[in-house]
Amino acid sequence: QNNPLWIEVTLPSEVARKLNIDHPVKVSYVGDDKHKMDAKVIFISPIVDAASNTRFVRLELPNPDEKESGLQMLVDLPPGE
Repeated sequence: QNNPLWIEVTLPSEVARKLNIDHPVKVSYVGDDKHKMDAKVIFISPIVDAASNTRFVRLELPNPDEKESGLQMLVDLPPGE
């Protein structure tokens, strides 16, 4: 299933701590940063990786055109993050 797409990112724990479930995030495909789309946070891991001080975050992106999964994406974090 490719609709919706899940975008999985690892963020510094300080940045992930500022996000909330359903938080909107702008994303774009690598090489196509002029077409930003709205994704939303659907999961924030409660576990911080102690070695890297990072947390896993999953975003959800509507994909009505069924664009293939696995492509690299850019994630624009809100200002100050």
